[in-house]
Amino acid sequence: MDISIIIPTYRPGTYLYKCLDSIRCQQENSFNFEVLIILNGPLDDYISKIENYLAQHSCQNFKLLTTTAVGVSSARNKGLDIAVGDFIFFMDDDDILSENYFRQLLNSASSKRLSCSIIRNFKEDIQSSEKNYTGQLFTSDSTMVYHDKFRYRRLFSTCTAKLIPSRSIASRRFNENFKLGEDALFMAHISNAIEELILCSEVCYYRRIRKNSATMQKNSVIYELKNARDLLFAYSKIYLSSPIEYSFTFLVFRGLAVLKGLKFRLTHLVQLVISISNELTIQSMETNQKTIEF
Repeated sequence: MDISIIIPTYRPGTYLYKCLDSIRCQQENSFNFEVLIILNGPLDDYISKIENYLAQHSCQNFKLLTTTAVGVSSARNKGLDIAVGDFIFFMDDDDILSENYFRQLLNSASSKRLSCSIIRNFKEDIQSSEKNYTGQLFTSDSTMVYHDKFRYRRLFSTCTAKLIPSRSIASRRFNENFKLGEDALFMAHISNAIEELILCSEVCYYRRIRKNSATMQKNSVIYELKNARDLLFAYSKIYLSSPIEYSFTFLVFRGLAVLKGLKFRLTHLVQLVISISNELTIQSMETNQKTIEF
């Protein structure tokens, strides 16, 4: 098996089937791959809908797994436990792939290399997609191999949009204690087994921006602070587990990224609170004015 594609899904909407379509309709598929769909959380009638889709399209290499455990990390770990591909590809259930995606990445893959594609964000239509924050790392030359993980550390912020050698993962898994920042933590954990990267600008991973997605949810200040503290401790633990194998500079900047993300989210949270407070004040003044007039 060349590639194991792992897709966690929670209360999926119609976007899941567009995601699966983009995999099923890859024009070039002269390689072996399996698709592991992990339905986590409430099962309800989602099982029958997914099974009907797979039967309708004769998706013999697509497997539906279920778990009552809530959380994308738990679902991904379940997929890793049974995946048999030489390479692992993590995909979110609302994202879409460009044509010939896996063929291009597989052409440049090796056992100690991350084969990464460009990422573009979209809301409804991929034709109106916008450049992702990792986009500036890519140039028109997609054949060059890079050995500087520090320079391309942004690509370690997420586990999607790249082929990851199964050997580099081995028995390591996502930390299920985290609901925020777990991607970057996992990638940092396997970073010692990655020696080089290649950037493939010829294909694209389209990342859907949904208002109600897990990454867009607002958390309390206490949760954000505790999560950042625990992430910093986890990064420290990774480095101390093998100081010779891990890059100190790389992990330090991963930790700084946690703090930068915390500042960004708290700033937006404060702005949201101020906005709501102002709106409530205006409504209260309008109510008082009507009462006076009455």
